[in-house]
Amino acid sequence: MVWFLMLVACNENPNEKSFGGGGVRVVPEYTDTGGGDDSGDSGAASGPTIDDLSLYFDEIPNVGYVILGEVTYTDNPDDMAGGKLVFDLIEGSGSPSTKRLSVVTEADLDASKEQAYIDGNTGHIMFGIANVDIETDYTFDAVSIVDKSGNQSEETAGEVAAGSFSG
Repeated sequence: MVWFLMLVACNENPNEKSFGGGGVRVVPEYTDTGGGDDSGDSGAASGPTIDDLSLYFDEIPNVGYVILGEVTYTDNPDDMAGGKLVFDLIEGSGSPSTKRLSVVTEADLDASKEQAYIDGNTGHIMFGIANVDIETDYTFDAVSIVDKSGNQSEETAGEVAAGSFSG
């Protein structure tokens, strides 16, 4: 059973709002198929585009092994807060489980809810999944973001490979 993890400040310095770590960053291969409006008019509103998806195992004291995710994106206008991060999570050779995480600002994080948040320093969407087995492959399929206006990006995918944690 995989559980979602709310992470606000998991490193040793309580003044830093970042993921603590020692994990190995596994950047998946994917094809950026773009998203939104390709009309070339930079002033026109368009849907979000996923520029990069990074997924990796990490170990957090008092929590255990987790998968941390970071989505680099562009959105015009920038209205991801209030949007969604959507993906199918496949653990090993199991069946996909569709996840729809609300995307909020760091100030609006609620530890009682499954959420992703926009990092105030990088502007990237961050999320975590707890209770994972580092000897199991995890596939993130049909990953997309939907902004507050309802515009959806193209889909991408990524994987965290079993045995890739070296912490």
